[in-house]
Amino acid sequence: MKKLRRVDDAGDNRWAELQERFVSEARDKEADVLFLGDDHIALLEQSIIYRENLAPLHCLCFGAFGDKISNLSWRLENNILEGLDPKVIVVSIGNSDFDLTDEQMLEALKSVAGTIRKQKPSSKLYFMKLLPSGRRPNKRRELVNRVNENLEKVLKGVADVIDVEPSIQGTNGQIESHYMFDYVHLTQEGYRKIYEPVLVAYGYVHFGSSLLIIKIPMLASVILVSARGVRSLNPHHFRPPWPIFSKAQGWRKRGPTIHERYQLPGQDDEFPELSPKFKKENPKELHDYTGVQDVGFVNPITKEFVHVEEMHPELVVPDLRGFRLRPYVSYRTDFEIEKKRKNFEKLAAKYGNEESADSVVFEGEKWPPPKTTPRLLFDMHYAPLIRQMYNVGEYFTDAEVKDETHVDKSK
Repeated sequence: MKKLRRVDDAGDNRWAELQERFVSEARDKEADVLFLGDDHIALLEQSIIYRENLAPLHCLCFGAFGDKISNLSWRLENNILEGLDPKVIVVSIGNSDFDLTDEQMLEALKSVAGTIRKQKPSSKLYFMKLLPSGRRPNKRRELVNRVNENLEKVLKGVADVIDVEPSIQGTNGQIESHYMFDYVHLTQEGYRKIYEPVLVAYGYVHFGSSLLIIKIPMLASVILVSARGVRSLNPHHFRPPWPIFSKAQGWRKRGPTIHERYQLPGQDDEFPELSPKFKKENPKELHDYTGVQDVGFVNPITKEFVHVEEMHPELVVPDLRGFRLRPYVSYRTDFEIEKKRKNFEKLAAKYGNEESADSVVFEGEKWPPPKTTPRLLFDMHYAPLIRQMYNVGEYFTDAEVKDETHVDKSK
């Protein structure tokens, strides 16, 4: 595998200066988790999931825009790991290697893994699968798929492989702009999708200043618990013990959002635990916010409670035992309304006017929506089912429909 220093095309010497900064940080800072790679690692530090979930792990990110596998190999041979003793190393590289075949890329990734393993034999090494690019399926994605399919086999015994969250691609294979704003680089929501599996892959529990990294395959959410809690209602002072992830300002959210302008009223408010109005409007299971955090955790595999001496019962948390889930309106309501409106406008433009468009669409696709009447509900929900039953000759599962056309009239 070639080890290439980047050519200074712009004349600003920034790539060499970036290497100097990486080497300096490696010597001066202590890191328990180290990220190496290209564009996705370079932008990782700007993401919300990094600030709220990864930064407390004492991380360093050594990523550069446009870096290829050969460039990372050069960095590794030029002291980028000198002085570091990370517990975990995560590598995301290869997204800029457009000139390699899948066999060449796999061989190059294997070489990088071998170099890291040789320099840091005690570190846990993870390689992330390549991310797709382009809104629709394309030749580049086919190459990425071939590399990803064989990556685990090639790196077996050297590094573990972290899979890419498949839902970043829709059922039709398209990538939406709220995951990749330019269909290459991740948005905040995209980073959340991709790097939550990174957290789940090795799991973590934080005890004071020490960090214990454990691998829990069945871990559903990652919870950061400080050794000494703060009796405060500020959501920044303590983390929720249930799987709710942070959005915008604070942790306690009533539902996930993609864009801040679509937030529900009061989403940025702190929980009014002591408010009589809060107790009146919510189930009694949520009334008692004066309990304390258990001094340990439940092992998700054995289901046994594990006592941790370093934990102090000073975190104010709700008791969610017996809590019942209630139905709610999807936070995507605004998106669905806008989608229906735009689709109907396209039909109106195609057929000349709204009246003509009304004549070719179902009742539920008209815009604005028709007034709800018994006839409308029947046409939308019951008529298609009755037609289907009529076609197959059955109306109910417990009743038999007699076919009068086969009656012997000679009798």
